[in-house]
Amino acid sequence: MRIEFKEIFKLKSMLDTANIEYEFYDRSILSKDIQQLQYQIIIYKDKNKKHRLISVIQGKYTYGGDEDLLEIMGCLTEEELKHDTVVGWLTAEEVFDRIKSNKGEIDEWYRIKNVWTYKRIIIQ
Repeated sequence: MRIEFKEIFKLKSMLDTANIEYEFYDRSILSKDIQQLQYQIIIYKDKNKKHRLISVIQGKYTYGGDEDLLEIMGCLTEEELKHDTVVGWLTAEEVFDRIKSNKGEIDEWYRIKNVWTYKRIIIQ
């Protein structure tokens, strides 16, 4: 059974609309024997890409992937961090809300490191 992944692409579209910078990776394995689709979105806290704010992944073996839901590492609540370093079974909207609520963290880091970048992000 082939699973169609829609949530990761919905999140990608939401990020584009909000002008939030991200990297998108197709981590699929496709051969005559294996067809395993997997996609990842990474948002960094800094322009040097040393500190991730969040990594979002969707694939057959991710938490919720078989139900077209997303798994994240980063943007977790303190309560969630007590139990694990990842959370799954999230919709694109739920992940986007977490990114937006942590956006101040991105802006603040840019403000400390590079005033011009901080202002550009806030204006958009």
